[in-house]
Amino acid sequence: MKLFASLPLVIFSNILLMCSGPSSVSGSSSYYRADSYPSSAAHLSENALATPEVFNQKMIYTASIEVKVKEAATIPERIKAITAQYEGYIVRISERNATIKVPAARLNEAVEAMSALGKVKEKRIVAQDVTDAYNDAEIRLENLIQARKRYLELLEQAQTVEEILKVEKELERVNTEIETFKGRLQRMDNQVSYSEIYVQYDQKVKPGVLGYVFKGLYRGVRWLFVRGG
Repeated sequence: MKLFASLPLVIFSNILLMCSGPSSVSGSSSYYRADSYPSSAAHLSENALATPEVFNQKMIYTASIEVKVKEAATIPERIKAITAQYEGYIVRISERNATIKVPAARLNEAVEAMSALGKVKEKRIVAQDVTDAYNDAEIRLENLIQARKRYLELLEQAQTVEEILKVEKELERVNTEIETFKGRLQRMDNQVSYSEIYVQYDQKVKPGVLGYVFKGLYRGVRWLFVRGG
C-alpha cells in the first residue's frame, strides 16, 4: 500500500513533532539560597509559595537544619510527632539525622518546629524553579499521545504482517516514552506539593570531672583579669 510505503516518512515526522518545543527537558532552573533564615529566607519562602497559584509557577523547596541537642535518643520520636502534626511523612530517619516531607504550604511552620529541637547551628531553605522543565515535559507528553493516535490509525489499516510489525514497534517505543514523561511529571508534582526537610542532630558533649575543674579554673582566671583591668 502507498500509505505504508511512506511509513518511514510518517515516523520521521512524528519524531520531529515529539522533539518540538523547548530544547531541554530539564529546562532552566533558578536557585535561591537563604543563609540568614528566618529573616531573608522567610520572606523569600512566603512570597514564593504564593506565586504558583497566580502564575502556575512550579517551585520545589528543600530545607536543611543542623541542631545541637541534649538527648539525641529522644529526637527521632519528636521528629515523628512534628511530621504528623504538619501532615507530612518520614522518608528516612536514624539516630543522627532524618529526612521528612511536608506540604509545601506548611514548610515554614515545620522548619520552625524542627528548630525548637535544640540549638540551631545552621538553617537554610533552597528554592528551585522547575516551571520550564514541567511545561516542556507536558508538551512532549501531549505530542507523544498524538503520535500514538496516528500509529493506532495506521495499525487498523495494516494488511500485512510486515506492516503490522513496523507499526507495533513504533507503538511500543512511543508507549515507553509516554510512561517515562508521565513518571517525570508525577515526580515533579510530588516535589512541588511536598517540601523536603533534612534534619541533622548532634548531642552536646558533656565535660567529665576534669573538664568541669578546668572550666572552673578558666572562669576564675578570667574573673581575676577582669577585676585587675
